[in-house]
Amino acid sequence: MSLVENTLRSHLPALKTTSNGWLTMNCPMCIQNGQSRPDTKKRGGLKFEQERVGYHCFNCSYTTGWRPGQRLGFKLIKLMRVLGIDEGEIQRLKIQLWDQVVEDDTVIEEAYKKPAWLEIQWPWTVRELNLEAAEYLDSRGIIELSDWYTSTSPVQGMDNRVILPYISDGKIVGYSARWIGDVPDKKTAKMVTSRPPSFVFNLDHQSHSRKYTIVTEGEYDALTLDGVAIMTNTISPEQAKIIEDIDNEPVVLPDRDKAGLILAMQAAELGWSVSFPEWPDGIKDANEAAQQFGRVAVLQSVLSAIESSPLKIKLLCRRWCV
Repeated sequence: MSLVENTLRSHLPALKTTSNGWLTMNCPMCIQNGQSRPDTKKRGGLKFEQERVGYHCFNCSYTTGWRPGQRLGFKLIKLMRVLGIDEGEIQRLKIQLWDQVVEDDTVIEEAYKKPAWLEIQWPWTVRELNLEAAEYLDSRGIIELSDWYTSTSPVQGMDNRVILPYISDGKIVGYSARWIGDVPDKKTAKMVTSRPPSFVFNLDHQSHSRKYTIVTEGEYDALTLDGVAIMTNTISPEQAKIIEDIDNEPVVLPDRDKAGLILAMQAAELGWSVSFPEWPDGIKDANEAAQQFGRVAVLQSVLSAIESSPLKIKLLCRRWCV
């Protein structure tokens, strides 16, 4: 019996076994996975076979598993937490398994599913960066981190904006266009965006081989840390599922303001970790921090300040998100 199977069995009640070997239970993940009501028809199934572990819910489609040579994925960790397994026991199990992880990615890697967002065409003519746009992006430290465009179109002031394409599977599915400098009046929007529902920015750069997926509000912060961005301070159920399907541990880095409090509290409710790096006062987000300290130092500060306890997150975010 594997360490993972032993841990799960020791925290499970007596369960009915089907003819094909599935242990059936009321799925504890249905509400968190977008269902309107809890499972009462035992649609969750857990199976142990040749030291492998598999879980699938036939109601909310929550699926996870583990096999020898593989690290403990976040989705299985989340299931363990909901089943009442202590955080300390989960962390000990992760450490015990780490020495057994097979380094050959072709053995342990599995593709995760992304939505098939529709390709769009630019609504105006785009061109390569002009000098003003290049200087702005260079000042933000992100000019080399993506493809960027400008436009000659006066529509919505596009001729004074720097345009970031939203890419999924090599296709343009949306964009954000930021005004260069201060907007001239209250009628001019600082940002003009177009994106598909539930879009998560920078998914193409994520990998199963990573330990964490850093989740930020803004695209510039995601580029700075090579994480993902949700482009708001609330995570939709669809975005949460997309991020969790990567099966790395999500680590939310909220902006250091009152809006970030909402995101941090939501992360705690989702069972995600949150990072509260010790940055000087006046620094609001990762991109601002990187302009002062560099991207590598900022990433290290984020990883060293990860908190996974929901109670501690709720206490810390009231000091951080002000």
